[in-house]
This record gives sequence, structure tokens and C-alpha cells, in this order.
Amino acid sequence: MTLQYGLEASFREGLSSGNTSVLRECLRTYATIDKTRDAEALFRTCVVKPYMDEVPAELCCHGNILHAVCSVTSTLSLWKDVDKIC
Repeated sequence: MTLQYGLEASFREGLSSGNTSVLRECLRTYATIDKTRDAEALFRTCVVKPYMDEVPAELCCHGNILHAVCSVTSTLSLWKDVDKIC
């Protein structure tokens, strides 16, 4: 198993389980080897893309601007949590 593969697996596991210790160690390792862009790309793929794929569908179904605002607000809250981890 390569370092990159192991980091990705640990990062995904930390995201799915909410384990901040695992995420912290992964992010530190990415920073140490100067691969923070890889961590950002993985976060976008694992968290942001699936979420953004759902939002337009929800808007079409509900047609409610308030629902869209609540969705964006919860996304911003997630980013604040990521900032706390780093």
C-alpha cells in the first residue's frame, strides 16, 4: 500500500466516522509532505460533491428558497468544523 493510498483511506474513514483525531493526523501528514491540495480535492470529492448533487434535486422537489438557505447554512457550519480540526 502506498502512502497516498493509505492517507486517502484514513481520511475517508475519519470523514465517515467523524473521528477528528484521525482527520487531524491525516491533515498534518498531508501538510508535512506538501500535498494539502490532494486533501482538499479528496474532501471535495467525498463531502462537497455528494452534498451539491443533492441540493439541486431538493430545490426542484421543494421549490422553497428557505430550504436552499438552510442547506447552504448547514454547509457553512461544516466548513467551520473543518477549520476547528486544523
